Amino acid sequence: MRKFFEQPDGGSDYIFEGLPQTLTPLAQNEVIGFGYEFDGGNIFFTRKGERLSDAFVGRYTPTFTDIYAAVGVCGETEVHVNFGEHEFLWVEGNNEEWSIKNHARNKRAFSSSGLDELPPAYQ
Repeated sequence: MRKFFEQPDGGSDYIFEGLPQTLTPLAQNEVIGFGYEFDGGNIFFTRKGERLSDAFVGRYTPTFTDIYAAVGVCGETEVHVNFGEHEFLWVEGNNEEWSIKNHARNKRAFSSSGLDELPPAYQ
């Protein structure tokens, strides 16, 4: 699995202590996750419910743009996503402090308009 951070002016691979950070291939039905720490701008991944080391530290600080997680695949693949409508396998991610609604309530610079907006409800 490759961890990559794309930016308007290009992008970069996840580098940890000077070396590219790679993971073993995913097994069928294996769960991976994406996390973002709003206050510090840190991006991290989870695998099988365990948090991995930060992929990017302070890399994406709050601005008036959005951040997205993306999954790239090769060949015939089926992918399921969970935007919080079900419990996360990474247990800590189910705490209120990690919810985007909590962040939206506490931060003014949440959206591109700079207004306090709650995210849309996912069905």
